[in-house]
Amino acid sequence: MSEAGLRGAVPAHLRPADRFDLWQTIEALRLGVVPRHRTQDYTVGRAKEMAKLESMLTEGRGLRLLWGEYGAGKTHLLDVVESTALRLGYATARAVLDPRDVPPSHPLRLYRALASGLRYPDEAAEGIGPLFHRLGESAVHLDPASERFSRFLSPALFAQHHAPSETAALAREYVEGHPSDHEKLQRRLERAKWTGPGLLATSDFRTYGRVYVHLIGSLSVWLRDAGWRGLVLLLDEVEYVDSLDSEHLRLATDVLKHFAAATLPREQLHFDAETDLYRGGQSVHKQLPLLFAPDQPLCAVMAFTPLAEIESMMASILASDEPNVRISALGAEAYHELVDRVTALYERTYPQRQFTPSEKRVLHDDGLKSLSGGFERPRAAIRDVVSVLDMLRCGIRRKAPSETT
Repeated sequence: MSEAGLRGAVPAHLRPADRFDLWQTIEALRLGVVPRHRTQDYTVGRAKEMAKLESMLTEGRGLRLLWGEYGAGKTHLLDVVESTALRLGYATARAVLDPRDVPPSHPLRLYRALASGLRYPDEAAEGIGPLFHRLGESAVHLDPASERFSRFLSPALFAQHHAPSETAALAREYVEGHPSDHEKLQRRLERAKWTGPGLLATSDFRTYGRVYVHLIGSLSVWLRDAGWRGLVLLLDEVEYVDSLDSEHLRLATDVLKHFAAATLPREQLHFDAETDLYRGGQSVHKQLPLLFAPDQPLCAVMAFTPLAEIESMMASILASDEPNVRISALGAEAYHELVDRVTALYERTYPQRQFTPSEKRVLHDDGLKSLSGGFERPRAAIRDVVSVLDMLRCGIRRKAPSETT
């Protein structure tokens, strides 16, 4: 069938942008991937969990630990939090931890994944560029005497507006955590008439956790200064740290402690951030405060599978149960609601095909046959529902079980 046939008639009552948004959403669900928008349209059975996650966004700062078994929907909730944060005016940054590319025991690699993937509510581009463009030649962010001055970000912001394009590109790579020769970049900045303090080295040494959490806090404050609400971090598969050897686990735990200290009040921590956390780097790095500003608008959500060792590790970091959000498999009632929501979204996308009660009943009954004590992998279930709706809309007869054996 042609692409036009698959899409169906244009819903005339919708603006072109809305029609395209609906088509994109259904196509993403059809492929089993997450659309950028409308995640709440098909999120079911998570009202209590979402209320706790959204309360952090309302407060403008905080940490939430999202606990759930494999397939329980942790990644989907991260999708919803990200969509909600963007809708509320936050920038977001997301990373999936893994042994090679984004190990939490190497904080520069984690920072790089977050900074280079910065997303904005009203910008298609990602990374540091939109922030620097929005700030322009802000004097307060370039003045070494200002509380908004950053030893990392300010020279790079200067380069965007006063240095040749090649130097500006190198400066963006530097502040996004890519491998760079900071001394070479410093010489180029001086030729462009930068007179502020010299650039600080960005190292992949595993003891630099404080440096990069300070830098992330700097970004959150600058984002607010530029007109957004702040920064929301989303870290998936954090339980990966369970596979680290003892030395790397110690370093990873130190990085997670830094994130907790940067987002939570002292009374919710089992440690003193000023005395118990390691200060790595040269003397100038060690002098950097953990927080760029006392009121920095930084939120973080970390998704974990509840392994005993990981729960014990996080319990040693947190003195309060407040950050924990625990999810379990959804039941039949949630599945029925999911079918209704996806069907309603589908009918909005293809208004020329409204499904009969008997057709909808088939969707509900077929899904229930596969449920066994719980509803897991919501994304796969959504894909299956869309597949059946496609067949019904296109007039394709579904084979009976006896025809497939």
